[in-house]
Amino acid sequence: MKKVISICLLVALAVMTAGPAIATAQTVVIGSGTVGTGLTKGTGGVAPIVKAKWEMNGPWSAALGTSGLAKDDYPAIANAQFDPSMQHNVNKVISICGVIYDQSLTDINAVYGDVYYPDIALGPNHPADRQGCSTRVGSECTMIKIAGDDHLANKNASLDLFCNKVRNQNTGTLPTFANGETFDTICSNDGWIKKDVAYVYCCDKNLSYEDPSGEYKVDVWAQSKTNATSDALVNYFTYNPGTAFQTDFSNVAYGAVTLNNWVVAPGNEDFVLGDGRPTIRNVGNTRLAINVAQDDMQMGDRDLTPTSTSWNVHYKAKINTDGVYAPYDPFKKYGVAGDPVDCDYHLLDKTIDLSTDDEIDFGVLVDKFEGTGPYTGTMWLKGTQAPHLTCGT
Repeated sequence: MKKVISICLLVALAVMTAGPAIATAQTVVIGSGTVGTGLTKGTGGVAPIVKAKWEMNGPWSAALGTSGLAKDDYPAIANAQFDPSMQHNVNKVISICGVIYDQSLTDINAVYGDVYYPDIALGPNHPADRQGCSTRVGSECTMIKIAGDDHLANKNASLDLFCNKVRNQNTGTLPTFANGETFDTICSNDGWIKKDVAYVYCCDKNLSYEDPSGEYKVDVWAQSKTNATSDALVNYFTYNPGTAFQTDFSNVAYGAVTLNNWVVAPGNEDFVLGDGRPTIRNVGNTRLAINVAQDDMQMGDRDLTPTSTSWNVHYKAKINTDGVYAPYDPFKKYGVAGDPVDCDYHLLDKTIDLSTDDEIDFGVLVDKFEGTGPYTGTMWLKGTQAPHLTCGT
């Protein structure tokens, strides 16, 4: 049996190695290896018209029905006003809507809404697709009919949303109208919607919790199936400033302190609750300045001259490793009622950009220990709005 197997293997090997030679196919290119392409945009017919447009709190589907609200955050003020969430990773959903006219509504191919940042730079830590300086906010927003493809349903939903809710729930004028247009030209018995030549289209758009405060430009435009494109109807909404921060610490433990030696409780840039390394996070839509105040941690004070006293404890704090320490003294004794007022706070020199977690370092120096302790107290942190970065710098 072993001899038979050996022979078979030798035969197989001979077949595999002594077979006919196989030629490898080759491609020869004469002339260019690439081919140019091109087309021209076909046009025809009459373009749709954007008769009115507005922004409101989203999602737009929540505005439909008997209990729906078609408002912004300040319905008594003209044009849309929105507040940021001031919460980490909690975005603001807004809706962009428009009344789109065409003599044949079935000829409308698409309606788009584009939102553009204010002329503000966002800083190095913002997502790459959201960079400010008048660029578009994310991707284009494709707007859709608010009641599907049924004509009567769209007509009734358009009348209810625009002519009833938008008109009556906002004492300030929410929509922007095309020249010559009013609520009456669109909503009356001989208006565009009831004449079956206009629908409301809407889409939803996320404003990031960390997109900057300011005036945002919005274009709404429509295109027919024959590529006839409307003029864009333009307006602006306001993303109101909200200054807010979070910390990953609820106390600062300086540890063992000896007389006349600075002791520092260092922070880091890793936002981890309870890690003992103070970190502060900007969760607003403005750049952030930090102010700090402390009591005396029961250290007390002493007389220097008949008319002056000195605290037994001194503090310093800074933002970021590149920051400069701001020195400060207590503003009151421990246990005395009352929170600090503006003049009791001390401003730290570094500001915190949008989308940024930064370290905050605290230091303490004791001239004299009063009593035997425990030496505990309270620190106050306050955030204030810092100017946005400018574009082109």
